Amino acid sequence: MYKKQKGLLKEMEFESVMSTMEEILESSWRLPMTRGKVILDASEFEELIGKLRLALPEEIKEANEILKKRNIIIENAKKDCQDIYKIAKHRVAEMVEEHEIVKKAKQREAEIMKELKEKTEQFLLDSRDTIGGNLSEIETIMSSGLDKVKNARKILKSLRPSLK
Repeated sequence: MYKKQKGLLKEMEFESVMSTMEEILESSWRLPMTRGKVILDASEFEELIGKLRLALPEEIKEANEILKKRNIIIENAKKDCQDIYKIAKHRVAEMVEEHEIVKKAKQREAEIMKELKEKTEQFLLDSRDTIGGNLSEIETIMSSGLDKVKNARKILKSLRPSLK
């Protein structure tokens, strides 16, 4: 009824064999008053069980291969996630550091500007005082010089009448 080829189900797959077994059970003659016992062709049922036994190891091998591939994919995904996490964490640290550097630079800039403003104001005050003092000195010198010029004029005026 079923052909075997190298221990594998060729014409029927696992599900098909199971369906055939179920059909055999359902179509079998039931013994009355035995709580579901049936009469069936034992050799046909044993042949199906043998096919399942032959097919099952191959199915298990395939399932194990699929599981191995799945585990490899999961491990690769985990590694990729860890790598991405490390990169992201490093970048965040760099950004925080850059932010701190910028923040410190802005604070230092504010301090320098404040100090510069204070020094400029002090320089202007000192310059005003110095210039004011210099102008007072110049005024005194000029005033003295003007007085000397006035005296010299008076002397000159007084000398004119006597020359006549």
